[in-house]
Amino acid sequence: MCPSCSTANGGGKLRADTPKVVVKLEGTPLISGTRYTAEGLYCGLCGDRFPVHFPNEIKNAPKYDVSCASALALGRYSMGLPLSRIEKNQAMHEIPMADATQWDLIDGLYPVARPVQDVLIQYASNGNLFHYDDTPNIIIENKVKGQPTHSTAFISVHEEKKIHLFFTGQNTAGKNVDLILKQRTSTDSIIAMMDASSSNIPKTMTIPEGIADPKAAMDNLKSMLTVPLSMPSDLTAEVLELPKKSKGTTQLDENLAPMFILAFCLAHGRRKFFEIFKFFDKECDFVLDIIGQVYMHDAHCKSKKYTSEQRLAYHQMHSSPLMQTLFLWLNNQLVYDLTEENNGLGQSVKYMLRNWNMLTTFLRVAGAPLDNNWAERAIKIVIRHRRNSLFYRTSHGAQVGDCLMSIIYTCQQNNVNAFDYLNTIQRHAVNVSANPALWLPWNYKQNLATVNELAQAA
Repeated sequence: MCPSCSTANGGGKLRADTPKVVVKLEGTPLISGTRYTAEGLYCGLCGDRFPVHFPNEIKNAPKYDVSCASALALGRYSMGLPLSRIEKNQAMHEIPMADATQWDLIDGLYPVARPVQDVLIQYASNGNLFHYDDTPNIIIENKVKGQPTHSTAFISVHEEKKIHLFFTGQNTAGKNVDLILKQRTSTDSIIAMMDASSSNIPKTMTIPEGIADPKAAMDNLKSMLTVPLSMPSDLTAEVLELPKKSKGTTQLDENLAPMFILAFCLAHGRRKFFEIFKFFDKECDFVLDIIGQVYMHDAHCKSKKYTSEQRLAYHQMHSSPLMQTLFLWLNNQLVYDLTEENNGLGQSVKYMLRNWNMLTTFLRVAGAPLDNNWAERAIKIVIRHRRNSLFYRTSHGAQVGDCLMSIIYTCQQNNVNAFDYLNTIQRHAVNVSANPALWLPWNYKQNLATVNELAQAA
């Protein structure tokens, strides 16, 4: 009964209210532990000792819980902390852990995580949207042999799941994508967003070198700029046609060409004008203003949560006239000698004209992004690791890093607790190895519940 409204005839009935929560935080090192002490007895006359035995749950437990490897993996490959730095931090908290011990724990996590990485690669190969980029890196093994090293950040969207993959080795981004595509079973079209570097094109396909003559570019691309407000779905796969054989042009793979829709990063084109703004302020201001309006239109589509088809129609109605104006302006700069083609402005203009078809894929293909900023953010993960650790010593070390980075950031992109996920797959390593497809970041909790129910039933 309520003490506030109690009367002779009774009072109100008390019910459970919203619980009040108070949170207290404390700082701890990356790895913490518990020291157990058992004080024994011994005889001062005969010297016999009578030790006190630890309980079995303490005695039989491993020295390093699976959470140690998970925490170290997150510190190393998410926060970018070198193992030597972690070692010093642990020493300051009087919980020493040598860098060699840390590596042994991380290396022990790799065989458990590797089957999951293999399934993620296969899953990513069937995505309908790719973003990828690469950056130079260093593997000492390769460097002493005079071999280059590249790190690729690859993002795939498949069935609304976002897969982040990292690859470090001699292969450039295009070669890594080529290997991923060999596992593809889907026949759906792929929108591949990248920058205009030739090393990003898969080995099985390349694009023409480009149209050198701006007048010819106008004749070939004018029709592209005048696009309908809607495009039949059966034409989407034919956006990138197989080019005719010509000198200086490598043929596209006949099976891949109809489904591989190239899209180049518009932000890269914009950046070229931004970097020379102080030298050609009026000209660059015109270009930057037009591209800015295109981005404003894209932001409007996101705020209204338009579907891919609605976004395409909106861009075709509002952004296509802007891009047509920009194309005419760029073309006129060279046709009428309004700028020197070999200076900074001329080089930027030629870059835009040379890659115009791929820079404007978003005007023709539903779901095509404007830029490759997603992959640019992902590659910074690799760059941060490189700046802190400088290099990988061996190819095996690079493979371990790629595997754990891929899993950690795939968890992050799909709102999954990476620490809990890494702990879980270690505790169920046998099941993960037997069927890793059931232990992916987005389905492991459902499978874990099933495993626990079967264990209780048994």
